Amino acid sequence: MTSDESPEQDTVVRHDDTIEIRNLNRRTSTDPSDLLVLDDGFSSCHAITFDDFRKELHKKTFVKGEGVDDFKQVIQSLIATELLQNTNFINQAYQKVIEKLKNNESSVMDSILGKVTNKLEYDLSQQDTLNTNTYFLGLHYSSLKKIKVQEYLTGISSSFSTSTTTIKPESQYSGEYSKTVYMSSLKYGRYVFDFSDSSQKNQNAEINIQTDSSYDDKPIYLIVKVEAACSSSSQANKIVHIKYSGSSSSRTLFQLSTVHGGI
Repeated sequence: MTSDESPEQDTVVRHDDTIEIRNLNRRTSTDPSDLLVLDDGFSSCHAITFDDFRKELHKKTFVKGEGVDDFKQVIQSLIATELLQNTNFINQAYQKVIEKLKNNESSVMDSILGKVTNKLEYDLSQQDTLNTNTYFLGLHYSSLKKIKVQEYLTGISSSFSTSTTTIKPESQYSGEYSKTVYMSSLKYGRYVFDFSDSSQKNQNAEINIQTDSSYDDKPIYLIVKVEAACSSSSQANKIVHIKYSGSSSSRTLFQLSTVHGGI
């Protein structure tokens, strides 16, 4: 450096409307009291301590600056994404929920049940009629189950005939009167079992209902009327049996008997 040069000439280059600062000592750290130059962009420069600058930057960025909402959205999205990818965090969250449920904390259970009830009431549509495609919602132990509506609860089947079929015992080789009718026919219409024929009053007569195991434990809608008359002077039995096909045993459903004039 010559005697005509000054330190300012090494670090400051003056232009018409700007000042260029160069050849400053570089630093890799700061102290709270260090001054930072602020240029208002018009006519003057100012200085602010590093500590005050940090506080102001924090306030404008995280507290009440114009970009706070955008910053929060970015942070929330980032944190949510990271947490969802963190298996340990997910497992811990589920574990805490399960523990609260196991401990039967009333406030937690009431909140959960209330939300489930409201959701069900809001989403379930009202239905005034039942059909075989309808389901009841039932509680099985601690689980909700769909329960299919049984056919007998839906009312009389559309395939049920309103006309009446009369069944009369027919004369057999043994001299008695009998007739077999099948459950597969009975369930589709109205039937009358007629034992009132005057020519059969002095005779034993029976009607056998034949069924099979496919109808076990299944409600069946039947309309069966029995009309029977016996002689008042001789012994006669009017009987309705039901039995499985291929079985020799039966169960008596109806019996009208007379023994020498008595019933």
